[in-house]
Amino acid sequence: MMRGRVDDENRISVVIPTYNREKRIGNCLDSILNQTHKVYEIIVIDDCSMDATADVVRQYQEKYVDDNIIYDRLKKNYGAQVARNRGIELARGKWICFCDSDDEWLKNKIEVQFDVLKNNGFNEYIVIHGNCEVNDTVKNKRYVWQLPIVQGTDCYGALLRYPGPMFQAILTSRSALIEVGKLGEDIKSYQEWDTSLRLAKICDFIHIENPLFIYNLHSGDQISDDVVKDCDGYEYIIDKYKDDILSICGEETWNRHIMRLITKAIEKRRDFIECYVNKLKIRNLVVGKKYILFGCGQFGSCIEEVLRIVGGEVVAYVDNNKKKFNDNIVYSLNEIRKKDNEVFFITTPKYQNDIAKQLDDAGYKKGIDYIKYTDVFS
Repeated sequence: MMRGRVDDENRISVVIPTYNREKRIGNCLDSILNQTHKVYEIIVIDDCSMDATADVVRQYQEKYVDDNIIYDRLKKNYGAQVARNRGIELARGKWICFCDSDDEWLKNKIEVQFDVLKNNGFNEYIVIHGNCEVNDTVKNKRYVWQLPIVQGTDCYGALLRYPGPMFQAILTSRSALIEVGKLGEDIKSYQEWDTSLRLAKICDFIHIENPLFIYNLHSGDQISDDVVKDCDGYEYIIDKYKDDILSICGEETWNRHIMRLITKAIEKRRDFIECYVNKLKIRNLVVGKKYILFGCGQFGSCIEEVLRIVGGEVVAYVDNNKKKFNDNIVYSLNEIRKKDNEVFFITTPKYQNDIAKQLDDAGYKKGIDYIKYTDVFS
């Protein structure tokens, strides 16, 4: 197979943090070695694995002696961010890419990104990223994950609103990574979100719509399966950037972040919820009032938890489609008879204007008979 020549001026280093991946790191290495554009070096940082990960990497070093596979082992299990930082320190390339040791690059990832680099004059203050193909081994299905589009010269505000690029897709310069300082080593999850926010202060972002890597979902061994780490990481990021979220994006964005935390915690970590509710910026909510929830989806569950904690009482549920919600009967609007001391609470921000029109058409008055999500959380 013909592979692109390595340009000495634009060498690409790949950093792979790994821990106990003897059964999967081989596929990861194969996907990098088989790129249509050759990388300069592959740096595997072993986070003190207790299995045969080191032996597998050494077999690849012996087999691919001309491919600059570097292996370095940390003295103890520090975490993926420490491993990535060590890889950045060791890298001799001008450009840095990352891959997790249980994921795989699609074969033209570097070729596509290198072409973008070339078309942008090899600008060192650029981050190139893209979507991914999910291989869900638990549910036995594959699909393309369309990540949020983060693109342009000022992406900091967009990244304050939602997580963006994943490490496995990111290509940027080593100098940019050095300039923003070491990757945050205390973050338990959403580590690339923090890195992207820091890079967004000095870099332009380019989003490639086509998938660049395969994200392998396994049962029981990823952070996404650990609700505590997931919530802790998300909360760490929004707390760290709270002032900027509020000043640049506003209270509605802050509250949406908290609602996402409540959503994450509802099924498995209900003990977290009260702490999250206390972080909400709430207005126009009368404590002790009786509420009829209109909209019984994911946001409905969040609003119900919020009302329970702040002292509001939910007395009924209304939805245009559902018949059951958390074992409660759900009524249509025509079936419900609102009492004078009750208020409809429209729980969904996406469809709140449509639902408000339904209530208006039924003779109910905004602010008296019903309130919208954004009346309370923006």
